[in-house]
Amino acid sequence: MRTKIKDLEPMVIDILENYPPSRTDDYRLYLKVIERINPEVLRYPTYNFLQGFKIFGLPNWKTIERIRRKVQPADFRYNVKDEYMEYSQELTKGAKYEKI
Repeated sequence: MRTKIKDLEPMVIDILENYPPSRTDDYRLYLKVIERINPEVLRYPTYNFLQGFKIFGLPNWKTIERIRRKVQPADFRYNVKDEYMEYSQELTKGAKYEKI
């Protein structure tokens, strides 16, 4: 039982929308995909999983990465960077630093 790419795209979009950490981390995204397709696999040792991910009906993690790049806006990383810069500036506002 293989999961078709046409079935994966809506799943990836849903995960990206509902699980923000998956937007910047392909491994978290892939774990969420596995949870939806065959959650029992997450209990297996890594070696067994890597030997038989096709047997378990799981897509290659690169396929998930490609789908994310396709559906996620190209400027998303810059938006996250801008948000972080604003956040870090707020944290350091009024801070006094000593020269080393």
